[in-house]
Amino acid sequence: MPEPANRYAIVIAWSEKDGGWIASVPDLKSCSAFASKPEKAVAEVSVAIDAWLASAREAGLPIPEPRFQPPVRKAIDRETRRRVLEEVRASARGRAKPGPDAARSQDFLYDDDGLPG
Repeated sequence: MPEPANRYAIVIAWSEKDGGWIASVPDLKSCSAFASKPEKAVAEVSVAIDAWLASAREAGLPIPEPRFQPPVRKAIDRETRRRVLEEVRASARGRAKPGPDAARSQDFLYDDDGLPG
């Protein structure tokens, strides 16, 4: 069985305000870390988890059981996906405007060899 530190959920999110990634541990109050890359934030918060648990043990505080489970979206079945795509395509067809083909709208950026001109 893994040590409790390895069983806590870590939530990683970009912080526009801070200009970096924040990794937090919902089960451990105020346990978080900041880094420029998500994988560094995870590495930093792993150290923070160990420190949080060690401090709690030293102070004789209870160690919370890992409980937080991030929401998981149900996968869309093939038939529902097909139906939604058809609805989107039909809606787009109804709103399409005449004019140059969107696939060719940036051709002027490239020369005859397909390289930037």
